[in-house]
Amino acid sequence: MARVAPNLTPEIYLWRPILADPPLCSIYELKTILTIDDLADLHEAMDLKEATAERARANAERKNRHGR
Repeated sequence: MARVAPNLTPEIYLWRPILADPPLCSIYELKTILTIDDLADLHEAMDLKEATAERARANAERKNRHGR
């Protein structure tokens, strides 16, 4: 990330939910409404989504290799 967006690197924890697809919050919500606990929950949700997608990819790849 540092090479692509060097100015975002220190704040990536704040920007990650905004840059998610679809975004989980807006800059306005992050600055005015959400708490640090809310931000942590958003990160947990994104981590779960990524882990689930990775597991699905691995299962599909395994099935393709075994011809199932």
